[in-house]
Amino acid sequence: MDSLEFTDLSYEPGEYSLSDEKMESAVIGMYQRVFNNSPYGENFDYELAEDIVQGIRGKDTEGLLAVQDGMPVGFAWGEVLEPGDREIFPDEIPGEFFDGSSYYFAELGVLPDYRDQGLGKELKRRELEKVKNREDIDKGLMRTSVEENDKKLGLDSDLGFEALEPDGEPVTEEVESVGVEGSDLRGYFWRPV
Repeated sequence: MDSLEFTDLSYEPGEYSLSDEKMESAVIGMYQRVFNNSPYGENFDYELAEDIVQGIRGKDTEGLLAVQDGMPVGFAWGEVLEPGDREIFPDEIPGEFFDGSSYYFAELGVLPDYRDQGLGKELKRRELEKVKNREDIDKGLMRTSVEENDKKLGLDSDLGFEALEPDGEPVTEEVESVGVEGSDLRGYFWRPV
């Protein structure tokens, strides 16, 4: 990990800005490789991955990119949750998460050749530090698969995330897979920041 650079992931001007078409395409391709080769077993086509990556434009986001030799190898990003986001989350999630003071840890991915080296944890740790430095954020929320995903669940637990259980039961939802038949159970986790 010593040879990696960590930089902001954004469309703002900078050395690895997504406003550069080549860098944006590299991140979109990396997104596809990460999630098409993941526990979810999904199949993101280029257009859908492009929409997801470009979705950070114009939102209150924080993000990081791990780069080696000028090419992205890992990413982490999310956004501040606003009242309008309420409708896309399960009803069991308390309304306090949608008052503009919560951060949604939306995406974390590492290329297969760079896994099992602590890069995912380092990206998430750095993202968490960025969020902690914001005075307007007091809690974080995330969603991940709870089926055959022990490594990711362990990483999140190590960073202080715990199951969101507003009524004594974990908040979960069945999520349809992208580009393939099937679904998996995803759980919501939170932590104060």
